[in-house]
Amino acid sequence: MELFDSRKSSDRSRAGRHGDGSGLAGRHLTDEEATEFERWKAFEDIQKYRTLDDLRTILYFGEIESDKSKEVIRKMLEFEAKDAGEPIIMKISSSGGSALDGLTIVETMRTITSPVMTFCLGYAFSMALVILAAGEPGYRFCTRGSWMMMHQISAGRYQRFDELKTTFSFYERLNEQLARIIAEGSHQKLEKVEQDMRADIWMAAEEAKDLRMIDEII
Repeated sequence: MELFDSRKSSDRSRAGRHGDGSGLAGRHLTDEEATEFERWKAFEDIQKYRTLDDLRTILYFGEIESDKSKEVIRKMLEFEAKDAGEPIIMKISSSGGSALDGLTIVETMRTITSPVMTFCLGYAFSMALVILAAGEPGYRFCTRGSWMMMHQISAGRYQRFDELKTTFSFYERLNEQLARIIAEGSHQKLEKVEQDMRADIWMAAEEAKDLRMIDEII
């Protein structure tokens, strides 16, 4: 309390000389104005020390891969354990990556009681778009200059013919699973989403909203 009290006279006189943006320059503050000013200063000080954890916010920047996904899941479970049912914010800026690692994030989002609000900051391609679309309905956002892209998954691996048949069957089912997540989030028919995913579909913010991949542009 001493540190806060010691600021009172200097803050009050500084506000009287220079103003605080509210037309108070050139005169002394009344007791009521001084009290309000101190409350504002106290709030400003508190805001300086707020962390992403305090705001229940997770950042997923860069490639979707095992280590980053584990950390994202850990944070979601930590927030859920601390305040179950309270919203979690996930901000995404990613060109995509591992479908399986991204799927573990989506499935965690679905199993916790805390709704996960998703934000695209700049770009969300491939698996990153699936995570974005899987956010809490009505609370999926992107910035006005963002770009999004969806397409089919790729195996990217050479195998013997018999192995390829087995792998193809798995990736076909996985691709349908991801298409279903997008279809549910965008309220489109699964067949249409699967058709759209056959080629790279690039979407600016308004186009993504029209396709209901996101709900609002901010």
